[in-house]
Amino acid sequence: MSSPPAGWYPDGSGHVRWWDGVARTGSVMPQPQPHTTWAVLSHVSFVVMPVMAPLVIRLTAGRQDPFVRHHATEALNVQILFAIVWNILIGGLTIASVAANPDDPNPPAWLFISIPLAFLAGAAVLGMAIRGAVQASRRVWWRYPVSIRFVRGARRAES
Repeated sequence: MSSPPAGWYPDGSGHVRWWDGVARTGSVMPQPQPHTTWAVLSHVSFVVMPVMAPLVIRLTAGRQDPFVRHHATEALNVQILFAIVWNILIGGLTIASVAANPDDPNPPAWLFISIPLAFLAGAAVLGMAIRGAVQASRRVWWRYPVSIRFVRGARRAES
């Protein structure tokens, strides 16, 4: 009866150990670690290329690594939500105020409230994006606490 050739084989305990042709050695194959760089960049991209960068990361590196896909999806969802809020608070209200009073050169007072609110929302998302990047760098499957899941693909929270 011949034994299998030397190589890496499962040992039955969930590890892959080196078989030297006669017996198992103490060498255990290292488990592949998730790629954290793309996961971190998907969160940090909020500052440079919101929405587009996590979408590209999700469609490229996210197809090969579920950890990257999870973080890119989470970042994409919160960045889409922020883009909608930003455009409503800044663009929509500005257009509405001009349309309501086209002859009045002075904008309404409520418009001055919407601009700081938009920047406050941006600061909140930036804080969450930094937290997401830190969690991704620690290899934690993290989810944004406030988000609408427009795009599916993130792993559900562990209970």
